[in-house]
Amino acid sequence: MGSLATKIRTYRALGLGNVLRVARYRLGLKAGTHPVLRLSGAPVEGPFFNDAKRRLPFAPREEWRTSGLWFGKHEVRFGDGIPDWHAN
Repeated sequence: MGSLATKIRTYRALGLGNVLRVARYRLGLKAGTHPVLRLSGAPVEGPFFNDAKRRLPFAPREEWRTSGLWFGKHEVRFGDGIPDWHAN
């Protein structure tokens, strides 16, 4: 019986207009008469983004491919292997 009381309290809190709107929506879906069922369209295709273009003609520094500098003083060498995640 608690479930029925909860539903009644919920319907009262939502209001009659909202409850009727949901009921009409659900009945329209079940009966196959709701306008949303008549929508048709093809999926959108094509490239959505253009390729990024360089704003400046400068190339990245060659040093950055082999090592990095953290906080302006900690140099870290990059290698072909797995990085040492536990290095301090």
